[in-house]
Amino acid sequence: MIVLRSIPLLAFPTLVYALIAIPMSVEEVRATLDAPFFTMALPSGDVWTPEWGHVLTAASAILLMVEVVKSARAATSSLIENALALLLFTLQLIVFLLVGGFGTTDFAAIMTMTLIDFMAGAMVMIYSSRRDVQYNVQH
Repeated sequence: MIVLRSIPLLAFPTLVYALIAIPMSVEEVRATLDAPFFTMALPSGDVWTPEWGHVLTAASAILLMVEVVKSARAATSSLIENALALLLFTLQLIVFLLVGGFGTTDFAAIMTMTLIDFMAGAMVMIYSSRRDVQYNVQH
């Protein structure tokens, strides 16, 4: 069970993006991400049309919130998860820079959220370890 809790949740939108991008050309990836997810008329008269890329980014933001909440607990899995988040970010950065179809703003946003996840986890670990250290002052 610890292994499942240790997997960074942002690996899932990364996997979804990869399933979209790998079999397609750069132009097809962009067209897929720019395709309307749904259309809704608003009472103001405006028409709201979120695109698939927006939905993927919004889902990633929700997962980032869950990751930040998860990082607040002190557990062995938190350390493993934080290391895996750094590994995931490193892989995302390499893919972003070197693989066609991954150089989009949508993927960069997911990658940035993974970096924020790692940094938040590291900061929580540093803060909680400071509270756990006891100083013995001798007079």
